[in-house]
Amino acid sequence: MTQRGAPVGIAGLAIGLTLIALHLFDINITGTSVNPARSLGPALVGAGANPERLEQVWLFTIAPLMDAGVAGYLFKTLAAEDVIPERGGAKSDVAPAASAPRKKR
Repeated sequence: MTQRGAPVGIAGLAIGLTLIALHLFDINITGTSVNPARSLGPALVGAGANPERLEQVWLFTIAPLMDAGVAGYLFKTLAAEDVIPERGGAKSDVAPAASAPRKKR
């Protein structure tokens, strides 16, 4: 669920600008990969010939999980209480069964 009052119309712009920054700076400076498969695949396949290729694989798996945990914690602690509606507490114009999948007969 998107937070009430969030500017959803510019979400694509934020994602696009982030990718532009990654391509302009991070790839050229650090050689980072935007696609984890392009980094993990060659590291795992080439590990037999060169075990040093696996030295930073842990970073591609653990860092996003840690970042998600920190982001969730910060959002819960810094966001206003009334911004996040309680589950089932929000009023809706849509009937509860209107979006439920229908069984095929």
